[in-house]
Amino acid sequence: RMVRHGEGHRQRHGMDESEREIALNRPDLNRHRRYLSNVLTSCKYHWYDLVPRSLLDQFRRISNFFFLLVAAASFIPNIAPTSPVTNVLPLIVVVGFGMARDIWEDLARRRADRRSNDRLYEVLQPVVG
Repeated sequence: RMVRHGEGHRQRHGMDESEREIALNRPDLNRHRRYLSNVLTSCKYHWYDLVPRSLLDQFRRISNFFFLLVAAASFIPNIAPTSPVTNVLPLIVVVGFGMARDIWEDLARRRADRRSNDRLYEVLQPVVG
């Protein structure tokens, strides 16, 4: 018995919340308990949140956020002495390269995760006899 499990399971099986019952060499008994798998996932983004999360990560950097404020202020007449294009274009380039780097690194993490998850492991079997 090991690892913490939820309240419902504990009440049904008379276990305290710090216990988990696992039947060794009996996947048929463990399947209905819906334990988490051993699949390794270290990627940061998914296809549906790639752009918003990547933009959020870019603007968490204080320098990118500062230049975003400067670019926004350049659209207000009588405040900025320069054209908005001169402030927005470099920001787009820097944030775009940062997003591309983050996506490239995330793809490398996905490949490494896939290699780890596809690796064969030795399973210990009981000795009969």
